[in-house]
Amino acid sequence: MLSSSLIFILEIIIKFKTAFFDKGEIVSLPLRIVKRYFLNEFFGDCVSVVGLLLGINTKFFSLLFLLRIRNLAKYFTEFDCHFFLTERFNASWTLLKLFLFIVAMAHYFACLFHFTAIIMQDFFHEYTWLKDLAIENESWKLRYNYALYFSFITCITIGYGDITPQNSLERSVVILFSLISTGCFSYSINIIGSIF
Repeated sequence: MLSSSLIFILEIIIKFKTAFFDKGEIVSLPLRIVKRYFLNEFFGDCVSVVGLLLGINTKFFSLLFLLRIRNLAKYFTEFDCHFFLTERFNASWTLLKLFLFIVAMAHYFACLFHFTAIIMQDFFHEYTWLKDLAIENESWKLRYNYALYFSFITCITIGYGDITPQNSLERSVVILFSLISTGCFSYSINIIGSIF
């Protein structure tokens, strides 16, 4: 985690020197770069790095790192603008973005679902889905695999019932995710229908 924090601190320093486009023209004036970065991204970047650093000792703070999710959409937009992907490959690019959006959403929910179980198990000594499946001492790869599987099955509303939330916080997280994923699933169907 410390090496990740150093990389993100370096990214903050680099952003103070990175030019940007405004209305089709590149802006390289240092004062405008600093002003734009402070107004748009600096606070979120600092909070996520502080969360990552504090999360080394206290797991609750590592959730602040999730603020970096907001950068994904911006990176896709910049990539699209640079290579004109929407204009050149509209259907393929839209489907790829949709697929990556669904995978990212499932990944973040899997991490949150796993993190919730760890918190409930370590701090509140509650029975969790990890204990229910007897995988609490297995490798993180296996636990992530189970959490990601549960995330996808919940997202597409199949719900086999082999992995279930075992305490109130896990159930609350699953309820929240179910509400969010229902909207995202409907959005996905709508996008696919508009392409074809």
